[in-house]
Amino acid sequence: MPPVSRAKLLATERRWRIKDAFRLRRWRYWRSRPHQNAKTKTLRAKWWNKHLEAQRVLRRVGLSIQKTAPPALRGRQAAIAFGRHYIGVHEEPAGSNRGPLIDRWQRRFSFLGVAWCGLYLGNELLAGGVKGVTSRIASVEAIEDDARAHRGCFFGWTEGFGEHALPGDAVVLFGRGVHVELIVRVVQGGYETIGGNTSATHAGNQSAGGCVADHIRPHGEVHGVAHVKY
Repeated sequence: MPPVSRAKLLATERRWRIKDAFRLRRWRYWRSRPHQNAKTKTLRAKWWNKHLEAQRVLRRVGLSIQKTAPPALRGRQAAIAFGRHYIGVHEEPAGSNRGPLIDRWQRRFSFLGVAWCGLYLGNELLAGGVKGVTSRIASVEAIEDDARAHRGCFFGWTEGFGEHALPGDAVVLFGRGVHVELIVRVVQGGYETIGGNTSATHAGNQSAGGCVADHIRPHGEVHGVAHVKY
């Protein structure tokens, strides 16, 4: 017999929940009758047994749904998923290094109203379950230094562009201490990245643009790659 799809299992669960709600209503009705004679007791027992049957079915269907659930994103893919989710978030007001979500990301590392590309990276790494992410992530210079020293959440540094960079690694752009973004994948000629405090277009300020955006960063913009321990 072919496996039942997740959609069909969810539909079955909804159908049985409706059935169970009806059966409980009937049981409550017969239980509440003022005269509990043989007939009402029989009907009360009937609907209670039907309720128990529905509960058994719902437990079996629930276990089947759990088995068909897609695996939760972990590690590098979870960090990338976090980054993608907030593309388009921007400072309010512009140029303030502030905003409802931006404030939350900064407060996580005890900052507020500061340049936040490194802090956004820190939140992405935490979403990926990375250990050892500290407030040093706010400094792009410290990211490079820690990666070179195999310190904190980093295990190495590649000077310039490297094709062996992995999704979820951090790329420092435009020079030492300037800007950092998360690598999504290696593409021909560079990296696809997601970064905070950049511009939505290449025409804007790339290292203090005030929004979360994705880009293709060519070789010439890459200062180096900080390799992350997931």
